[in-house]
Amino acid sequence: MNRNLMDPKKLDYFTFYDHPENDTCWSLVMGTDKKVYIGLCMEFTSGGIAQLYNFDTEKEKLNHILDISEITGDYPESGRATQGKIHFSLCPTSDLKMYGSTHVTTPPKGEKFWHPYAMMNDGYKYFKGAYLYYYDSTNDDIECFGIVAPRQGLPLMILDENSGRFFGITYPLSHLITFDMKGRNLIDLGKVSEHYPLSMVHYNEENIFFSDYYGRIVRINPKTLKIIFTDTFLSHPKWNDGRLFSMMCDSALGPDKKVYCGGYLNTRIMRFWPEKDKVILEDLGYPLEEKIEGNPIRIVNFAFDKSGNLYHILATDQGSYMMSYNIKDNIINNHGLMIKDGINATGWRAAIDDKDRIYFADVGNIPVNLWRFDPNG
Repeated sequence: MNRNLMDPKKLDYFTFYDHPENDTCWSLVMGTDKKVYIGLCMEFTSGGIAQLYNFDTEKEKLNHILDISEITGDYPESGRATQGKIHFSLCPTSDLKMYGSTHVTTPPKGEKFWHPYAMMNDGYKYFKGAYLYYYDSTNDDIECFGIVAPRQGLPLMILDENSGRFFGITYPLSHLITFDMKGRNLIDLGKVSEHYPLSMVHYNEENIFFSDYYGRIVRINPKTLKIIFTDTFLSHPKWNDGRLFSMMCDSALGPDKKVYCGGYLNTRIMRFWPEKDKVILEDLGYPLEEKIEGNPIRIVNFAFDKSGNLYHILATDQGSYMMSYNIKDNIINNHGLMIKDGINATGWRAAIDDKDRIYFADVGNIPVNLWRFDPNG
C-alpha cells in the first residue's frame, strides 16, 4: 500500500481561533467578490450557534461576518434548539451579495440530545425555524428576512437568479420549497425525499437537479416550478440493494455541460446530463491505477480547474486524499494524503480561486481549519 503523503508545501491551513468551540464546516463557496465564504457550524455542543466568515485570498485573512443568533434574535437562552448550522445553503449573487439559510441539529442549551421529529411540536424545545439572510460585500450591510421554514431547518438551498427564486429542501420533512429574494411568495411543492438530499446543481435556465434518498435524479424547472421524478438512478454498491443513503453528496457542472457527482455510500464518479425528456447517466467507476492506504468511504469536495480537471477528496478511514480526475483521458491523479503539522485535513465542499488553488474546511477537527491546496505549490 502507498501512503503517499502530500508535500506539505502544497498545503496551508488557517484556524478559526476566534470561535475555537465550533466543530464543523459544511457550506463553503467562492463569492462573486472573489472571497471564500464559510459557514462555521456548532452542531455537537448544546446551545451552539453558527457563524459566517469569509477569507480574503490575497491578504490571507479570515474575517468574521456575522453571528446567526444576533441577526435572527434567536438566542440559546430561549431553551429551544439553536441556530447551530449553516449547511449547504450559501448562495452568491451577481450583485456581490451572499445569501444563506439556517439549519438545525444542535440540541438546546443544557441538553445532550435533541430529536428533530419528536421535538417539532414540542412546546418548549422546538426549533423556531430556518431564516433567510444576506451579507452585502459592497457596504457590509446585513439583512435578515425572517423565517422561511417554520420549525424546520433548511440545509440545502440554491438560487436561480433568472427567476429570482430560491429552491430549498427542509429538514426533517424533506419538502421542496421555493420563495423570492426576500423570503416571500413562498410555495411548498411537497415532499421530495426521505432523509434530506445533500446536493443541488443549477444546470441551465430550465433545469435544477438533485437526487432523493434512493438516488433517483429529480429535475426542477425554475420557470414553471414543474418537478420531474426521472427514471434515472445513481449507481449504488451491490450490497446496498435497497438503495438506502444513495443520495448525491456532492456535484459540479463540468466544462462538457455534464454534471459530475458522487454518492453518499460509494466511491464512483458519475456524470449525467439531460437529453430532451430523459436524463442520461454514465458510471465512470474510479480509475485510480495505484493502490492507496485506507478503505475508501466517499468522494466529496468537487471543483473544476480551468483545464477541466475535477479536483476532489477521496475520504478513507486513514484520512483524506486530494485527487484530480481528467475528464478527457479518464485518469485519476493522486496528489497525496493530506496531513500537515500532525493534523489530518478534512472537507466536504470546495471552492477554487483564479490561481486554481482549492479551498475546503474541516468536518472533524476542533478547532476548525480552512485548508488551501495549491497544485503548483
